[in-house]
This record gives sequence, C-alpha cells and structure tokens, in this order.
Amino acid sequence: MCKSLFVVFESVSKCGKTTLAKALESRIKAVNPLCEVFHKRGALSESPFGKEVTKRNIKDLGYSTAFYWADLVFDSQNTQSLLQRDSSVVIQERYDLSIVAYREMHGFYDDRLLLDAYHKRKMLLTPDLTVFLDAPTEVIIERINNSNESTNIDKAFGKNAGEINAFQQSIRAHLNDTGRSTLLLNTFEYSVQRCLELTHAEITKLRKE
Repeated sequence: MCKSLFVVFESVSKCGKTTLAKALESRIKAVNPLCEVFHKRGALSESPFGKEVTKRNIKDLGYSTAFYWADLVFDSQNTQSLLQRDSSVVIQERYDLSIVAYREMHGFYDDRLLLDAYHKRKMLLTPDLTVFLDAPTEVIIERINNSNESTNIDKAFGKNAGEINAFQQSIRAHLNDTGRSTLLLNTFEYSVQRCLELTHAEITKLRKE
C-alpha cells in the first residue's frame, strides 16, 4: 500500500495545467487501478460556497480575494478527508501560490502573511509535490490568443507580457522561499508525454518514501 499524496499544479494560464493533470490522472489509474484519484480544477472549488462566490461574480479584486482565501481554507478540509483514504492522490490545479502571485501582480504584497499563518496553523494543506509549469512569455501569449477557452482574465494576461512574467516569477520565488518539494517543467521544451513521465516518476518516488 502506498501513501496518499497531494499534488498541485501552479502556473499562469495556458502552460498546460489541465492537459497534464488529466494525463496524470489517467496514468495513475492505469498503473494502479486500486488507487483513488481526485482531480480538482480552478481557483474556486466546486463546493456550495465556491459556487456561490462564482455566481456573485465579485469584480473588486481587494474584496473578492478574501472569498478565494476562505474557499481555499474550507476546501482544504475536504481535501484532507480524501487523503485519509488508503492510497489516494488528489490533483489540484491552482492552489495558494496562484492567489498570492495574482495579488502581488496587482500590487497587493501582504498576502504572504496569510499564506504563512494558514499553513502554520494547519488550516491549509502543504502539497507533497508542486509541479510548476513554465514556457516563454511569447509562447504563453500566443496560446492565450489562439485558444477558444481563454477567459477574460486569460485575455488580459495575453495583452501584458509584464504581468505574465510577474506572475510566474512570484510563484517561483515563493516556492523557493517555502522550500516545498517542487518539479519545474518547461512545457515549450518538453512534450506533454515527457512532462507526464517526469511528473509520474516523481510521484512514484514520493509514494514509496
């Protein structure tokens, strides 16, 4: 029996989080059919609270982020319940560092206090592995502008290379500061298959430790 793991994908939009997360989910299930895999998407959870926040469509950045943090704390309780099952893997697209990076990109630099306090008090789960996806800025912009699935937030990123760089640099810096177990992948240099192989190999190693 292997231990349960919480795996997080962090990056700006269109670096391949969803593609790789889905591929990883399929790979884990194929290799170990007895393993329960839970794939969670988006900055807001699918909980009743998360759906209510989404429905309200709060525009003010300084105000809305309080609800994002609250949802993250609430959802961590659900994630913890999933991880208490035998041999389970929870895959989360976007997590705490995405909130911090997005806030810092807009000039709000104090959310790191919340991040540290929540983790210190174990109100947020610390990922067993964070997969940080990156690509050249011009490639990210091209992907955003050519995708029919790009949201309004994505399109705003696609008009500002500086914001993309700031977002990615913020996540990278906080990963380094927090000392989390991290896998850095460039989705321009590596194919999806290669990214999948490297991610699954890291997970396999962690589950045996």
